[in-house]
Amino acid sequence: MSSEGKIGTYNSFCKELMEGNILYNIDSTSQWGEYLLVANITPVEVGNIKTYTVLLIGLRKEDGKYIPLNTRVSLNPKYTECIPFLKPIGYCRFTLLPTIEEVNVHTGLAAIYGSTDLHKYTTNLSIRKPRHGRYDKDGKPVLKKPGNK
Repeated sequence: MSSEGKIGTYNSFCKELMEGNILYNIDSTSQWGEYLLVANITPVEVGNIKTYTVLLIGLRKEDGKYIPLNTRVSLNPKYTECIPFLKPIGYCRFTLLPTIEEVNVHTGLAAIYGSTDLHKYTTNLSIRKPRHGRYDKDGKPVLKKPGNK
């Protein structure tokens, strides 16, 4: 199949999808999971080719409820071979809540800047005299020779 045919098949599959669709993955050999949730569909245009990127989240079914896994699949036209294995079986409402797992904050700086006022810094900056360095023609700083010889 030509690349235009692959993109056409992929685009027709993506046009049928909606955010919230649950797809059944017939291919048991893939690491994606048995069920997939369509979390996001984004149209993309590269040059004159219009296509889609689809974010899928892996799900497992437990006691009639779908539980999300840590599997995320970014579906694009490269995965046209996988399209026949994905069958829409239902729809659900969902909310994506991004969570920050680890934040590197220097606590000392946060404590210093949290208790200061910006006015203190702006008033004290005008008191200092600007320092001008001396440079030679090449742009390197001129070093003074020691005076005690």
